[in-house]
Amino acid sequence: LTISIGIISTILTSYYSQFHYDGHHYGLVFDNSFDILNGKKPFEEIFLLYGIGTVLVHSIALKIFGEYIHSLIFFTSIIYSLSLVSIFFLSKKFITKKSSFYLILSIFLIHPMPEYPWTNYIIFFLLTTGLTFLFSQKKFGFLIGSLLIGFCVLFRQEILIYIFILFLFIFFIKIFNKEIKFNIFLFLFSSLVPLIIFVFYLYIFQLFEIYKNYYLLPQIFLEFKNENLFDLFARFLKYLFIPNLSKIIFEPYLIIFAT
Repeated sequence: LTISIGIISTILTSYYSQFHYDGHHYGLVFDNSFDILNGKKPFEEIFLLYGIGTVLVHSIALKIFGEYIHSLIFFTSIIYSLSLVSIFFLSKKFITKKSSFYLILSIFLIHPMPEYPWTNYIIFFLLTTGLTFLFSQKKFGFLIGSLLIGFCVLFRQEILIYIFILFLFIFFIKIFNKEIKFNIFLFLFSSLVPLIIFVFYLYIFQLFEIYKNYYLLPQIFLEFKNENLFDLFARFLKYLFIPNLSKIIFEPYLIIFAT
Protein backbone atom coordinates (compact mmCIF):
# COMPACT_ATOMS: atom_id res chain seq x y z
CA LEU A 1 0.00 0.00 0.00
CA THR A 2 2.87 2.37 0.78
CA ILE A 3 4.41 1.70 -2.63
CA SER A 4 1.06 2.39 -4.27
CA ILE A 5 0.95 5.80 -2.56
CA GLY A 6 4.41 6.52 -4.00
CA ILE A 7 3.27 5.50 -7.49
CA ILE A 8 0.17 7.71 -7.21
CA SER A 9 2.38 10.63 -6.15
CA THR A 10 4.63 10.13 -9.19
CA ILE A 11 1.66 9.95 -11.56
CA LEU A 12 0.10 13.10 -10.05
CA THR A 13 3.39 14.98 -10.36
CA SER A 14 3.89 13.94 -13.99
CA TYR A 15 0.36 15.03 -14.88
CA TYR A 16 0.52 18.30 -12.94
CA SER A 17 3.91 19.31 -14.34
CA GLN A 18 2.54 19.24 -17.89
CA PHE A 19 0.39 22.26 -17.09
CA HIS A 20 2.54 24.08 -14.55
CA TYR A 21 5.80 25.87 -15.26
CA ASP A 22 7.85 28.15 -13.07
CA GLY A 23 10.64 29.74 -15.09
CA HIS A 24 12.53 30.70 -11.94
CA HIS A 25 12.57 27.47 -9.91
CA TYR A 26 12.50 25.12 -12.88
CA GLY A 27 14.74 27.17 -15.14
CA LEU A 28 17.60 27.79 -12.72
CA VAL A 29 18.23 24.15 -11.83
CA PHE A 30 17.76 23.06 -15.44
CA ASP A 31 20.21 25.67 -16.69
CA ASN A 32 22.87 24.56 -14.19
CA SER A 33 22.49 20.90 -15.15
CA PHE A 34 22.41 21.65 -18.87
CA ASP A 35 25.62 23.68 -18.57
CA ILE A 36 27.35 20.76 -16.84
CA LEU A 37 26.36 18.47 -19.69
CA ASN A 38 27.88 21.00 -22.09
CA GLY A 39 31.23 20.90 -20.34
CA LYS A 40 31.15 24.07 -18.23
CA LYS A 41 33.05 24.02 -14.94
CA PRO A 42 31.15 24.27 -11.63
CA PHE A 43 31.78 27.43 -9.58
CA GLU A 44 34.29 28.78 -12.11
CA GLU A 45 31.99 29.08 -15.14
CA ILE A 46 28.61 28.39 -13.53
CA PHE A 47 26.95 30.01 -10.55
CA LEU A 48 25.43 27.09 -8.68
CA LEU A 49 22.15 27.81 -6.97
CA TYR A 50 22.56 24.71 -4.78
CA GLY A 51 25.46 22.39 -3.98
CA ILE A 52 27.53 20.54 -6.54
CA GLY A 53 25.73 17.28 -5.70
CA THR A 54 22.43 18.72 -6.91
CA VAL A 55 23.70 19.79 -10.31
CA LEU A 56 25.52 16.48 -10.86
CA VAL A 57 22.48 14.37 -9.97
CA HIS A 58 20.19 16.56 -12.06
CA SER A 59 22.55 16.33 -15.04
CA ILE A 60 22.43 12.53 -14.75
CA ALA A 61 18.62 12.74 -14.66
CA LEU A 62 18.68 14.77 -17.88
CA LYS A 63 20.88 12.15 -19.49
CA ILE A 64 18.53 9.35 -18.49
CA PHE A 65 15.12 10.95 -19.04
CA GLY A 66 16.03 13.45 -21.78
CA GLU A 67 17.21 17.05 -21.77
CA TYR A 68 13.84 18.53 -20.89
CA ILE A 69 12.69 20.55 -17.90
CA HIS A 70 9.93 17.98 -17.34
CA SER A 71 12.64 15.35 -16.79
CA LEU A 72 13.79 17.07 -13.59
CA ILE A 73 10.36 17.18 -11.97
CA PHE A 74 9.73 13.55 -13.01
CA PHE A 75 13.03 12.55 -11.38
CA THR A 76 12.11 14.56 -8.27
CA SER A 77 8.75 12.77 -8.07
CA ILE A 78 10.53 9.40 -8.07
CA ILE A 79 12.89 10.58 -5.31
CA TYR A 80 9.96 11.85 -3.24
CA SER A 81 8.07 8.57 -3.66
CA LEU A 82 11.13 6.59 -2.58
CA SER A 83 11.41 8.88 0.46
CA LEU A 84 7.89 7.94 1.51
CA VAL A 85 8.86 4.28 1.34
CA SER A 86 12.00 5.01 3.40
CA ILE A 87 9.93 6.77 6.07
CA PHE A 88 7.65 3.74 6.23
CA PHE A 89 10.55 1.37 6.94
CA LEU A 90 12.16 3.83 9.35
CA SER A 91 8.99 4.47 11.35
CA LYS A 92 8.23 0.74 11.45
CA LYS A 93 11.22 0.35 13.78
CA PHE A 94 9.46 2.49 16.41
CA ILE A 95 5.73 2.05 15.80
CA THR A 96 3.44 -0.63 14.37
CA LYS A 97 3.23 -1.39 10.67
CA LYS A 98 -0.33 -0.10 10.57
CA SER A 99 0.63 3.17 12.25
CA SER A 100 3.53 3.56 9.80
CA PHE A 101 1.14 3.29 6.90
CA TYR A 102 -1.17 5.92 8.39
CA LEU A 103 1.85 8.16 8.88
CA ILE A 104 2.73 7.86 5.17
CA LEU A 105 -0.88 8.45 4.22
CA SER A 106 -0.96 11.61 6.36
CA ILE A 107 2.24 12.93 4.78
CA PHE A 108 0.81 12.20 1.33
CA LEU A 109 -2.45 14.01 2.07
CA ILE A 110 -0.55 17.04 3.39
CA HIS A 111 2.07 17.05 0.63
CA PRO A 112 0.92 14.70 -2.17
CA MET A 113 3.58 15.61 -4.73
CA PRO A 114 6.67 17.77 -5.28
CA GLU A 115 5.81 21.02 -7.02
CA TYR A 116 9.36 22.03 -7.92
CA PRO A 117 12.61 20.13 -8.66
CA TRP A 118 14.14 21.38 -5.42
CA THR A 119 17.26 19.89 -3.91
CA ASN A 120 15.36 19.58 -0.60
CA TYR A 121 13.64 16.47 -1.93
CA ILE A 122 16.98 14.79 -2.66
CA ILE A 123 18.20 15.68 0.84
CA PHE A 124 14.92 14.36 2.24
CA PHE A 125 15.55 11.04 0.50
CA LEU A 126 19.17 10.82 1.67
CA LEU A 127 18.21 11.63 5.26
CA THR A 128 15.31 9.20 5.53
CA THR A 129 17.20 6.39 3.79
CA GLY A 130 20.34 7.10 5.81
CA LEU A 131 18.44 7.00 9.09
CA THR A 132 16.77 3.75 8.04
CA PHE A 133 20.19 2.17 7.60
CA LEU A 134 21.54 3.72 10.80
CA PHE A 135 18.79 2.16 12.90
CA SER A 136 18.96 -1.18 11.13
CA GLN A 137 20.62 -4.20 12.70
CA LYS A 138 22.67 -4.99 9.60
CA LYS A 139 26.43 -5.20 9.90
CA PHE A 140 27.28 -2.24 7.68
CA GLY A 141 24.03 -0.36 8.21
CA PHE A 142 25.46 2.54 10.21
CA LEU A 143 28.34 2.89 7.70
CA ILE A 144 26.02 3.18 4.70
CA GLY A 145 23.62 5.40 6.66
CA SER A 146 26.30 7.86 7.75
CA LEU A 147 27.65 8.04 4.19
CA LEU A 148 24.19 8.86 2.82
CA ILE A 149 23.63 11.55 5.45
CA GLY A 150 27.12 12.92 4.82
CA PHE A 151 26.28 13.35 1.14
CA CYS A 152 23.52 15.82 2.09
CA VAL A 153 26.19 18.48 2.61
CA LEU A 154 27.11 18.30 -1.08
CA PHE A 155 23.53 19.13 -2.04
CA ARG A 156 23.12 22.11 0.29
CA GLN A 157 26.22 23.29 2.13
CA GLU A 158 24.25 25.22 4.74
CA ILE A 159 22.76 21.98 6.04
CA LEU A 160 26.12 21.05 7.61
CA ILE A 161 25.21 22.46 11.04
CA TYR A 162 21.95 20.49 11.10
CA ILE A 163 23.74 17.31 10.09
CA PHE A 164 26.15 17.83 12.98
CA ILE A 165 23.23 18.23 15.42
CA LEU A 166 21.64 15.09 14.00
CA PHE A 167 24.85 13.14 14.50
CA LEU A 168 25.02 14.24 18.14
CA PHE A 169 21.41 13.21 18.63
CA ILE A 170 22.05 9.75 17.15
CA PHE A 171 25.23 9.39 19.20
CA PHE A 172 23.40 10.04 22.48
CA ILE A 173 20.63 7.63 21.49
CA LYS A 174 23.25 4.92 20.91
CA ILE A 175 24.93 5.67 24.23
CA PHE A 176 21.58 5.76 26.06
CA ASN A 177 20.72 2.36 24.62
CA LYS A 178 24.14 1.10 25.78
CA GLU A 179 25.24 0.07 22.32
CA ILE A 180 28.89 -0.33 23.26
CA LYS A 181 29.87 -1.62 19.83
CA PHE A 182 28.93 1.68 18.27
CA ASN A 183 32.16 3.17 16.86
CA ILE A 184 31.74 6.95 16.96
CA PHE A 185 35.04 7.60 15.18
CA LEU A 186 34.22 5.36 12.23
CA PHE A 187 30.73 6.86 12.22
CA LEU A 188 32.03 10.43 11.97
CA PHE A 189 34.75 9.57 9.47
CA SER A 190 32.38 7.81 7.07
CA SER A 191 29.94 10.72 7.24
CA LEU A 192 32.74 13.16 6.42
CA VAL A 193 34.03 11.20 3.42
CA PRO A 194 31.81 13.09 0.90
CA LEU A 195 32.96 16.43 2.32
CA ILE A 196 36.61 15.34 2.20
CA ILE A 197 36.22 14.35 -1.46
CA PHE A 198 34.69 17.76 -2.20
CA VAL A 199 37.56 19.57 -0.47
CA PHE A 200 40.05 17.60 -2.58
CA TYR A 201 38.09 18.58 -5.68
CA LEU A 202 38.36 22.27 -4.77
CA TYR A 203 42.07 21.87 -4.07
CA ILE A 204 42.90 20.00 -7.28
CA PHE A 205 41.08 22.49 -9.50
CA GLN A 206 42.21 25.52 -7.44
CA LEU A 207 38.66 26.66 -6.68
CA PHE A 208 39.00 27.62 -3.00
CA GLU A 209 39.12 31.37 -3.65
CA ILE A 210 36.08 31.24 -5.92
CA TYR A 211 34.13 28.93 -3.64
CA LYS A 212 34.61 30.99 -0.49
CA ASN A 213 32.90 33.93 -2.21
CA TYR A 214 29.67 31.93 -2.08
CA TYR A 215 29.65 32.38 1.69
CA LEU A 216 29.80 36.16 1.31
CA LEU A 217 26.49 36.25 -0.57
CA PRO A 218 24.21 36.23 2.54
CA GLN A 219 26.03 39.25 3.97
CA ILE A 220 25.85 41.06 0.62
CA PHE A 221 22.11 40.31 0.47
CA LEU A 222 21.50 41.66 3.98
CA GLU A 223 23.41 44.86 3.21
CA PHE A 224 21.55 45.32 -0.07
CA LYS A 225 18.18 44.88 1.63
CA ASN A 226 19.28 46.89 4.67
CA GLU A 227 18.30 43.97 6.89
CA ASN A 228 19.82 42.02 9.76
CA LEU A 229 19.58 38.40 10.89
CA PHE A 230 17.41 39.23 13.92
CA ASP A 231 14.69 40.87 11.78
CA LEU A 232 14.72 38.00 9.30
CA PHE A 233 14.40 35.42 12.06
CA ALA A 234 11.58 37.37 13.73
CA ARG A 235 9.64 37.51 10.45
CA PHE A 236 10.24 33.80 9.93
CA LEU A 237 8.74 32.99 13.35
CA LYS A 238 5.82 35.28 12.62
CA TYR A 239 5.24 33.51 9.32
CA LEU A 240 5.20 30.11 11.01
CA PHE A 241 3.30 30.71 14.23
CA ILE A 242 0.91 33.64 13.82
CA PRO A 243 -2.45 32.28 12.60
CA ASN A 244 -3.30 33.03 9.02
CA LEU A 245 -6.31 31.40 7.37
CA SER A 246 -4.80 31.51 3.89
CA LYS A 247 -1.67 29.67 5.12
CA ILE A 248 -3.75 26.91 6.70
CA ILE A 249 -5.70 26.42 3.46
CA PHE A 250 -2.92 26.71 0.91
CA GLU A 251 0.11 25.61 2.96
CA PRO A 252 -1.17 23.00 5.45
CA TYR A 253 2.30 21.48 5.87
CA LEU A 254 3.21 24.52 8.01
CA ILE A 255 0.95 23.09 10.72
CA ILE A 256 3.58 20.39 11.28
CA PHE A 257 6.27 22.99 12.05
CA ALA A 258 3.95 25.11 14.15
CA THR A 259 3.04 22.16 16.37
